Amino acid sequence: MKIYNIHIAGLILVLAFVFGETTASARMLFVNNRTGSNEFDGTNSATQNSISGPVKSINRALELAEPGDTIMVANTGIPYYESLQLVGKRFSGVGNSTFKIMGNGSILSGARAIPRAGWREVKLHLWKVTPARKGHYQLVRNHAKVPETIVPRGSKSIPEIPVGNWCVWQGSIYYHGDADDVPPQQRFAFASEQVGITLFAVRDVEIHDFQIRHFRLDGINAHDLAKNILIYNVNATQNGRSGISVNGTSQVAIQNCSLLENRKEALLLSELGYAELLDTEMPALADETAK
Repeated sequence: MKIYNIHIAGLILVLAFVFGETTASARMLFVNNRTGSNEFDGTNSATQNSISGPVKSINRALELAEPGDTIMVANTGIPYYESLQLVGKRFSGVGNSTFKIMGNGSILSGARAIPRAGWREVKLHLWKVTPARKGHYQLVRNHAKVPETIVPRGSKSIPEIPVGNWCVWQGSIYYHGDADDVPPQQRFAFASEQVGITLFAVRDVEIHDFQIRHFRLDGINAHDLAKNILIYNVNATQNGRSGISVNGTSQVAIQNCSLLENRKEALLLSELGYAELLDTEMPALADETAK
């Protein structure tokens, strides 16, 4: 059962993050997916020697991180094709220092390319691909979602699909191309990774300045026991289920974010999950027809 406890209220929760002091033990770790190496220690934004420099992946920075640290992600123009899990007190704040991941506008993407051999033409200009995982589909081309034709519930046949659109029927994706639009020759991808950022049993965490897109389920999922979480200036869009999901007893402040164009819901709340929205863009109604 979904519980929509959405409160657009004051700045009390956000101010606790913004004006918090940092402790002397907090470190900064740097990530750069162009110039970094996972052999580096992550302590410098540029390569200093064979040891000191940025790491290549955000997940490597998480392996090195300690409570209260800040992970600074370079926006190189290349998406970070990663799925991040923040689980337990090692990824929480300590003292007056919150645990931060600063994206600087970087793209965190769950899309994976569809190989040429993955497509099969079932009739003239109608192409089919079958993902291994079922449900919460999303088709992407050139880093943008492709328009979808919704199949009515209980349909026993594929509906008419306009050229350039796709639909889901019986666990497969069907795309209608034409003589000049042949999927094996195009840059198609599908939402493959489950969740962009998962939060579980953490507290005093800030996530800033990301574009999180094309994940099979959610851009961000506060699974349970996530307290005092600030999500700031994040565009969680074009994901297969929701932009942000808040569940269990998690409490999240969402400020200056965009939760548009997700396939089913902008914000999904369940159980006692609580979200405080401040200056956040989201559609008035979620589309409940997609499966």
